Amino acid sequence: MFNFNYKGGSTFIYKIPSWIKIISILPTSVFFMSLPPSLSAVFALSALIVFLSIFSFLNGIKLREQISDIKFIRYYFVFMYAVQIAIALNKSGQFSAAVFKPSIYLIAFALKLILAMQFCSALFRSTSAVEIKEGLDFIEKRMRVFIKKLPLCKNMSQKPKYSETLSFFLNFIAQISALWEKLNFAWRARGGKEGLKKILILLPVLFSIAFKNADDKRKSLLSRQK
Repeated sequence: MFNFNYKGGSTFIYKIPSWIKIISILPTSVFFMSLPPSLSAVFALSALIVFLSIFSFLNGIKLREQISDIKFIRYYFVFMYAVQIAIALNKSGQFSAAVFKPSIYLIAFALKLILAMQFCSALFRSTSAVEIKEGLDFIEKRMRVFIKKLPLCKNMSQKPKYSETLSFFLNFIAQISALWEKLNFAWRARGGKEGLKKILILLPVLFSIAFKNADDKRKSLLSRQK
């Protein structure tokens, strides 16, 4: 099971045009990511996470798939939690319950990451790479039609110029996730254990293959533009 892997379906989320998904997810994500860390923000983020989880489940995205898409966030949380403890110990100079209590900022940040990954999961699991490309083409064309009406931009071409590059970038996120899952599966199949050693061995391999794939896509994109 690969993270953000597209799976076909016929429920409501699959019938939404891809351009609507793209333009609705971006501003919504920016709004919630910009919320100041507070108790009310934590409740709002938690409520939206639960809503999105139920909405995705009702549209055919299983709970285990949703968890798979956000599970890597635990590494960020553990790292930031350790940094928070280290800072608190440095300030207080002694162990206490308050030192190990996660701050509102840390909890809110973790919830924001979960929410962002949920949006990505809903987009990539319900929208194919071709649909994402078509949606970005549609958005860019409409923007160019609008901009061309401006006095100084009447000679602007209406042909999409940047949507293909952006679609490559968006789909590359899902490909990186899928590549990591393949490496992780191969590691476990060979009896490898979870831990720092796995990260130190697999990350260079991940970057090497990812950069190779990115370079291949760059060359493909350049050849299409000629």
